[in-house]
Amino acid sequence: MALGWGTLSTTVGLFQAFDAIERTKEMWPIQIIMGGLKVAIITVNYGLFIYCISMLSYILFKLTAKDLSK
Repeated sequence: MALGWGTLSTTVGLFQAFDAIERTKEMWPIQIIMGGLKVAIITVNYGLFIYCISMLSYILFKLTAKDLSK
């Protein structure tokens, strides 16, 4: 769920950011846009991190539960 929520939040944020850039008539330096993209990916990275920790915990829990039931 965390990875999906992070991806959804990133796409919504990027859509809003690109819409705002499109409305301005100025030329933006690529460094500003890349800095914004780097910040936008933070939610996906945290979601992926939480997902990996959760899956590892789930697998370990399942393995220990099998051993205890024997």
